[in-house]
Amino acid sequence: ATERARASNRQRGPGMRAFAELYSRLDATTSSNAKLSAMRDYFASVPAEDAAWAVYFLAGGRPRQLVPTKLLREQAMTLGNLPEWLFEESYQAVGDLAETLSLLLPEAVHSSDHGLAIWMEEKLLPLRGLPPEELAERLPTFWAQLDRISLMVCIKLITGSFRVGVSKLLVTRALAALADIDSKRVAQRLVGYTDLSNRPTAEGFQKLIAAESADEHAQRGGQADQRRVRRQPLGAADRAGVRQDGGVERERRRPRQPVDQLVWHHCDRAGRRDHEPDRHQRDRPQVVPEVAQAGEE
Repeated sequence: ATERARASNRQRGPGMRAFAELYSRLDATTSSNAKLSAMRDYFASVPAEDAAWAVYFLAGGRPRQLVPTKLLREQAMTLGNLPEWLFEESYQAVGDLAETLSLLLPEAVHSSDHGLAIWMEEKLLPLRGLPPEELAERLPTFWAQLDRISLMVCIKLITGSFRVGVSKLLVTRALAALADIDSKRVAQRLVGYTDLSNRPTAEGFQKLIAAESADEHAQRGGQADQRRVRRQPLGAADRAGVRQDGGVERERRRPRQPVDQLVWHHCDRAGRRDHEPDRHQRDRPQVVPEVAQAGEE
């Protein structure tokens, strides 16, 4: 009963179509600000478990291929009643396998309310390793629940070829803007998030956008937050070369000389230059004129 209740709660939300619409918005623009806005809107409107998987894919995570390409092609030709030569010509014209399959498969009305997390964890990931007969039964059932754009995104997830013009840095900025925290902190939390051994979860997404904890604030790479540090006047210990907080010794400044000493020093050097030979002249070897030997005229 608990599992059924949890599954019922997970079904609520924008569904797989919301992720497909995010893909369309990201693919249709080259503006970084527009992409940031699209990701921020998506993360704020979907359940945390769906957002967790979206971050995984947008940041570069790609699970291994779930279904062999040959079987996908055979299913498309069977369901679309297409000869092989026509499929090949269509593939050459389109250039993308997922888009080709979505165009050749019979168009369906979007009927699935399941979100990205349910599609990945309960439908797509279990496909890996299944015999071809069972795959031939499941795939048409899944594809019949999705409209054309959602079907294309679904096939990209199956083949492990999901890519869109978004960098990991841009995803980091979108999460930081959503949570109103430092992007460097989000980048630190994202380390290892896209590893094959990691399974995106709602708890993992909440940790990405959580407010900075006291421990994280204390760490900061061993340094305080420079944005919040106010300059304080130097105390006696600081002027002596040692910080009052017991930190690293300050670099001592060269003491200033009184003005009268500087003037005297300058005049003294000028006087010596008047009486001393020039450095180049002093270092130049002296040429001694030859003395005529006795008896020579």
